[in-house]
Amino acid sequence: ERTDAFRKKVAIKIIKKGMDSRALLDRFRLERQTLANLEHPHIARLLDGGSTEEGLPYLVLEYVDGQIITEYCDQQRLSLRERLQLFGKVCQAVSYAHRNLVVHRDIKPSNILVNHEGEPRLLDFGIARILDSETGESTATTRANERMLTPEYASPEQIRGEKVSTASDIYALGILLYRLLSGHRPYHFPNRSAAGIEAVISGHQPEPPSHLFEVRKARAGKPDEESPADPMEISAARRTTPDKLRRLLSGDLDNIILKALRKEPERRYGTVDQFAEDIERYLAGLPVNARKDSRSYLAAKFIRRHRLALAAITAVFLALITAVAGISWQASKANLEAAKTRQTLEFVKRMLAAADPQESGKELTVEQLLDAASDRIDKEFGDQPAIEWEIRSLLGEAYQHLSRYDKAEAHFSANLPLVREQRGENSPEMANAYREMAVLYDYSGDYTTADSFYRLSADRFRSVNATNTPEYGLTLNDHASMLLQLERPDSAEAMLRESLNILNNTRGPMGFDTGIAVENLGTAVGDQRRYDEVAPLYQRALNIFNHNYPDGHPETANVYNNWSFYVLENGDTARSIELQRKARDMWASQFDADHVNVALATHNMAALLFYTGKYDEALQEVEKSTRTFEDAYDGDHPNIASAYFMRGRIFWKLGRFREAERDLRAALSLREKQPEPSHSQIASVYYTLGDLCRDAHRPPEAIRHYEAALGHYRLAGDSEAHILPVVAGKLAELYRANGQAARAAALSNTP
Repeated sequence: ERTDAFRKKVAIKIIKKGMDSRALLDRFRLERQTLANLEHPHIARLLDGGSTEEGLPYLVLEYVDGQIITEYCDQQRLSLRERLQLFGKVCQAVSYAHRNLVVHRDIKPSNILVNHEGEPRLLDFGIARILDSETGESTATTRANERMLTPEYASPEQIRGEKVSTASDIYALGILLYRLLSGHRPYHFPNRSAAGIEAVISGHQPEPPSHLFEVRKARAGKPDEESPADPMEISAARRTTPDKLRRLLSGDLDNIILKALRKEPERRYGTVDQFAEDIERYLAGLPVNARKDSRSYLAAKFIRRHRLALAAITAVFLALITAVAGISWQASKANLEAAKTRQTLEFVKRMLAAADPQESGKELTVEQLLDAASDRIDKEFGDQPAIEWEIRSLLGEAYQHLSRYDKAEAHFSANLPLVREQRGENSPEMANAYREMAVLYDYSGDYTTADSFYRLSADRFRSVNATNTPEYGLTLNDHASMLLQLERPDSAEAMLRESLNILNNTRGPMGFDTGIAVENLGTAVGDQRRYDEVAPLYQRALNIFNHNYPDGHPETANVYNNWSFYVLENGDTARSIELQRKARDMWASQFDADHVNVALATHNMAALLFYTGKYDEALQEVEKSTRTFEDAYDGDHPNIASAYFMRGRIFWKLGRFREAERDLRAALSLREKQPEPSHSQIASVYYTLGDLCRDAHRPPEAIRHYEAALGHYRLAGDSEAHILPVVAGKLAELYRANGQAARAAALSNTP
């Protein structure tokens, strides 16, 4: 028994009589168990605990005489730097909890008090969960109707009732930092129903904080009830002006916050320590790891089109009819060529006539028609190389429209010695023959060979001073289009600007080919994140296409498809879905349901549904696009790899691990055997396989996959540098859990 007069102010937490349900008592016991194991200067300490005479449990906690963190920061008029330093201390507390296998699940301003000395205390572990020591995830899921969490600070996976992990706390910290720095919440909930809240959190991208202070821009975020809505008052509470606050937030701080708020848990910071480290790097004036969404990540979700694959039958017969018209005009133009052009014309007419059942006695497919014509070439024109070359060029293009690249290659390859013999190596005709080969290999996915032929073609045009011709302009456009596929937009832009200048002069400002170059230029600047330049270029392309085809053209849908990609990357998911639906509806009205263009839009819609957490709907869409790709392409085409990767990721999210692993391994195999393998795309598959094996409780395999991902991301260069710490963080956690502390420590300075 104590005889001295010892007094201490404490906080007592007790369950009210009548509210002592089994679930609430379990929560209370868990909180006591959790706090008993936590002792940190920035976590309110548990001093004692027990039960009242009536059997009601209580906790005796450290009393924190302080203010809610957002109120404290505003009343003290803390600068952005001071707020970041204070936030860093909160991160220390959360990191400590995570290292002790505790996830808080309810991080929000009212659960963080700052005392008179300016030190924060993290409170209320009442809905905390104990993490599995191997997976880093909670051993229980959040019930869909569990209302103890605070929706404004809940992560998408919490709202959907999925398993939570440390990534859920990182998300809540991101919202807290958004508020501390901008004075706004990232989301506004016009509909407070469960479905309305889930729709906003899962489907809406937060506006970058700096955008809230742009001149004449309506704010998308909702101002805090505790903070003034006026930009002048918000900035004054941070000892700055609206313009300076916008500049301070723009760039690194925007990227740090938005990285923490990514919808997919695996794409946030790997640990709270990594989050805090990026803030420390910002404060020290060092480069931060956070970047806007990487090109490889979004390219893995979206397939863009730079040249349109026309409907096969339409394209073939359009080419043949155009050939007839062109040959007839040439025949009347020059007597010297009259005999040659008449023979070519007769051949094309016979080929078209063969499609009539009354003439041939049976209905022929387009490919059978072309096969029959191909068989007659040697017999009819074996001693007339000039005519043979023109007809082979025509048939090769027709086969290409059918995606029969092997048969197209036979004709285009046979043309090279014919053209060389008739016109010489340095001639415009030879340049065009090389261009035909380049486009063929480009379409079939052999980019290395295509690049060589594009360069040969351009060299020949330049050698004969034929650079102010539409053919040279189209060569540059097609080559640049391929460079966009290879993620080299800076090189593509230079070519496209030259191409556009030539096509403006030769085809006219409203020429259809000019529109293609304008569209591709929009893609090139978008790939370099110059989003303000994208919309004017795409709108100009649409104007050109609508001018040439008032009733609509497939290329218009192509613009919407590509535009959707950049709108998504810039954070507007709803607008992206709207544009993608336009593309799909237009293509569906112009092509058969199993056409590759419809499949492209379907694949991209699946990506958007995946991005918003609608995995069952996403699976339905990707199943359709995968079947079409498998039928349309040979087995090694990059689009098939993209389809398998997307479907594998969806299966993973649905917990169908065996099917996910099957598809991911198939995607990996295809990507590794591409003529020019992309390290970033290969790394993304290994990374997802690592996540899958971790979730399936197979740590040795997860370690191998994360190690492979880390190696390929390093080889990918600066564009993927921001993801290295994330992969390294997950790998280090597995090393530690498997008794490999030294290897974990060696990763601390990644990259």
